[in-house]
Amino acid sequence: MKPTFSKFFFSVILIIIIGMLVHYLHLGYRNFQGYCSETNALISDEKKIDLAIIELFKYYPKTNSELRRRFDRNASPLSTEMAGENYPVPYKNISEFKDLNKNCCRVTQQPSDIEDARATLFDRAMGTKSSFVEIRYFILYIDSTGKRKMLQRETMYAITNCGIVWNGI
Repeated sequence: MKPTFSKFFFSVILIIIIGMLVHYLHLGYRNFQGYCSETNALISDEKKIDLAIIELFKYYPKTNSELRRRFDRNASPLSTEMAGENYPVPYKNISEFKDLNKNCCRVTQQPSDIEDARATLFDRAMGTKSSFVEIRYFILYIDSTGKRKMLQRETMYAITNCGIVWNGI
């Protein structure tokens, strides 16, 4: 029996569909593993932490009013300690940040303090959330008496497979 044109056409379409399915499953698997197609590499946990710290530096308080807003999140009503002028002290670089905040950072798929925030199977397969970086750190400031003090904070960032940092939620 000679194969008809419709059987041949159906076979070609089926092969194309199977090929596309295998291709996209392979891409999803690579994304799930954290592979960045733009750089052809994986980003190490240490690099993810450094990227998250750089993002944190963008939002680190630079003025007294920004510092007061950060303090207000923990203290209500505003403590008399923060009533005067206080001057935030910025970190010089990532290594100083890590030295002053030992064990500050953790790379995770499931953040510890937010139940609904996690890198889902779909997020990881698409590469939109490779993981989260949780950061516990001190905001350094000089109070109105000239004493250097610290205010503890926590934050979290999501990171894509290619190292783009965002708030993730």
